[in-house]
Amino acid sequence: MADVATADASTTDVATTDVGAPTDRQPPADTGAVVDASTAEDTMTMAECPAGQQRCGETCLDTATDARHCGACGTVCPSIAGGSATCAAGACGVTCAAGRTMCQVNATTVCADVMTDAAHCGACGTACGTDEACRAGQCVFECSAPRQMCGTGDSAVCTNIATDPLHCGACGMACPTFFGLAAICVRGACDYIRSCPAGTVMCTPSDLACRNVASDIYACGGCGNQCPAPLGEGTPTCTNGVCNDCGPGAMNCGGRCRIVRNDNGNCGACNRACAPTEYCDVDRCVARPVGPTCPPPSLMCGETCLNPATNRAHCGACGNACRDDQACVAGACGPGSYRVFVTSTLQTPGGLGGLAGADRVCQTRANAANLGGTWMAWVSTRTASPRTRFTTRALVPYRTVTGVTIANNWNELWADLRAPINITELGTRATHRPAEGTIGSITLHPGEGAAVFTGTQDSGHANTFSPFTGNTNTLCADLTNERAPDNVLIGSYTATEYPPRTYWFHPWTGYTEIRTSTNRGEYACATPLALYCFEQ
Repeated sequence: MADVATADASTTDVATTDVGAPTDRQPPADTGAVVDASTAEDTMTMAECPAGQQRCGETCLDTATDARHCGACGTVCPSIAGGSATCAAGACGVTCAAGRTMCQVNATTVCADVMTDAAHCGACGTACGTDEACRAGQCVFECSAPRQMCGTGDSAVCTNIATDPLHCGACGMACPTFFGLAAICVRGACDYIRSCPAGTVMCTPSDLACRNVASDIYACGGCGNQCPAPLGEGTPTCTNGVCNDCGPGAMNCGGRCRIVRNDNGNCGACNRACAPTEYCDVDRCVARPVGPTCPPPSLMCGETCLNPATNRAHCGACGNACRDDQACVAGACGPGSYRVFVTSTLQTPGGLGGLAGADRVCQTRANAANLGGTWMAWVSTRTASPRTRFTTRALVPYRTVTGVTIANNWNELWADLRAPINITELGTRATHRPAEGTIGSITLHPGEGAAVFTGTQDSGHANTFSPFTGNTNTLCADLTNERAPDNVLIGSYTATEYPPRTYWFHPWTGYTEIRTSTNRGEYACATPLALYCFEQ
């Protein structure tokens, strides 16, 4: 009995220390257990929240209206821009701020300012166009940064010159299309998607040309196979991957033009070789004569067989010697070389006054430098070109006026030059070049400023279409109209090889184009440029 009393006393003491707690609690009579009064009190307190509230953690909340515990503890209602989250009857909702309208977009609620929101201008779902802004609930035209207005009137567009290939870097600066390559504008500079349509190939990573190996003379039958320049009159062509059109009397044999009428290895036809005891005479192999005679076209002079077509001591006949400054060409003594220069003065392609005017410029410059001789300009019209109008197609070298050989003969002009045509009629090195980026609408790269007007392909024929645009051109209305809307083909007097930057023609005559931009008032035909002049 003494232990029980002690327990009762301790229980009573603890209970009385808890302010406001009952002091008459007793353990159940049937157990005789001693109850901890503090544990009982905690259990009662945790279970008690006002009516309509729920305990979440240590707090009693109304989950029917609390946006942080909406419908259940921890269910947070999301908020949106321009509005605040709400909870009603345990379900989340939104209340838009003053001046904003609640709009539904694909089952998503937004609080829009219909006075300024371009997606909900004046009313929910009323969207303004690409070049419009929402002002006072109305869609109005507006071109905002980074875009800007290009053009005038009905042709005006709002565009980003950093990405628009039609206005790349500046209004009106359209990126050209190279042989089917798609042009793109990257940070205001033109670039190209280096992939080619079906049936064409890009031969090198730097090659801005999709080439059709069935018809491209620079990749005929495959990359790297350039059709040779014709022997005699004609233009190299590629048909079904085979080079042809070698000119009169010639055939294409293994990619080279051969005169089969007297070619011992291709006598009358490709790969028809004559025996060692035979020679080719008018397309057929004939036996070589026995004794002190020479097979045609050789000639016996004294005891020596020689070729009178090229021998300077016996030119055309035994004993007919050419002067020291002459060469024997086709059996006749003539100049040992022909001269070429780039003019020290500049002329506009459209202001030349036709072919006669261009030739007159060359003759005038040659006379001013006391060069003598007859001179013609390396330019073309729609009906005439160096290939068709030059009176001399030399079998001897072409040299600058200082004696540097640029080509060993006429046909080598269609291949890589041995030296650039960079010497003027005065014997000085050409230095004239427009500042980079200032020729018409073209953006010049290093070396391109050494611009020479040609209008002439590397075959010697007129360039009557623009590889940039694919459009035909009038060659500045045959060199008489500075306001003609043509692009102009130029060469570079610093270039020799094909190709330094892989353009479509040999760069000395067809490096790139000066592009006309009529909406900017820039005409390629009115650009001052140098000319190439060839002695005849």
